[in-house]
Amino acid sequence: MVKARDIKNLPADLKILIEKAVSTSASEVAFTLQHVGPWWTGSFGENWEISTSQVLPTRPRTGQGLGTGGIPKREERNPQYVPFSPKPLGTPIFIGNAISYAGFAINRPGATMRDEAGRPVTYKGHLHGKMPHASTVEMPFSAKYNWFNIYLKHPTFMQKDFDKGFTKSGFTVATTKSTQFYK
Repeated sequence: MVKARDIKNLPADLKILIEKAVSTSASEVAFTLQHVGPWWTGSFGENWEISTSQVLPTRPRTGQGLGTGGIPKREERNPQYVPFSPKPLGTPIFIGNAISYAGFAINRPGATMRDEAGRPVTYKGHLHGKMPHASTVEMPFSAKYNWFNIYLKHPTFMQKDFDKGFTKSGFTVATTKSTQFYK
């Protein structure tokens, strides 16, 4: 027969469960951002990180540009779920993209990247429509809309990832009318 734990252990047990749920939720958010973010070359999608310090966009882009085959199909991408180890409550957790042009890809106002001639351009001024492949490939969702703000500000998109993290950690998450469309 299983011996019941003393109620005095409840605060410590809850703390451990919540720390695990928060770290699992961070992994869920990072995994989703790989799915909903730009996937034109793979560099951006493969560089999401979870950290206890700010993630800086310092990693150089690798691989070929868009001119060597166009935009890969959504099903050709290979997002990776990366478990994040639990941290003590109160520890800040940052989810960011380490690729050098991350600010540009998340549509941060004023963020720039270099165009084909090496000139700094903003997202709005980028030459997507003038690229050779643009006439044959439909522009992805992320090029048309501010996808990052939609994910962050929508009443349920990020909440769904938090709910997944807490559910995987053993919590029962109540479903509200606003999140029922995900089932």
